[in-house]
Amino acid sequence: MMTMKKNARGFGYSSNLSQGGIFIRTDKLVAVGTILTVQFSLLNNPKNIRTEGRVIWTTSGSSKQKPGMGIEFLRLRRDDEALISNFVKMMGSGKPSKSNLQY
Repeated sequence: MMTMKKNARGFGYSSNLSQGGIFIRTDKLVAVGTILTVQFSLLNNPKNIRTEGRVIWTTSGSSKQKPGMGIEFLRLRRDDEALISNFVKMMGSGKPSKSNLQY
C-alpha cells in the first residue's frame, strides 16, 4: 500500500526495476534531467526505499508501452542496494511484479 505526501509530485506503478534504476508508469511526466526523490517498497518487504533519481527518458505511451519515465538512481544506500539486488535476483524468473511508489 502506498501513501502520498502532500508535497509529492505524483505517484505511479512499476514492473521494471534494476539495480541502476526504475521505470515509473505514470501519466504525470516530468522533463528529462529532472532530479526527483523516489520512494517505494518491494513486495513482501515493508521497508520504504527512498533515494534521489534523475529522469533519463520518458514516453507518452504507445500500443506496446504504457506512459512513464525511466529513473536512474543517484544516491542509493548500501542496504537499499542490497534489498534491490536480492529482489531482482529473486524475480529473475521473468515474472513481473508491481511496486507502488511516489516521486
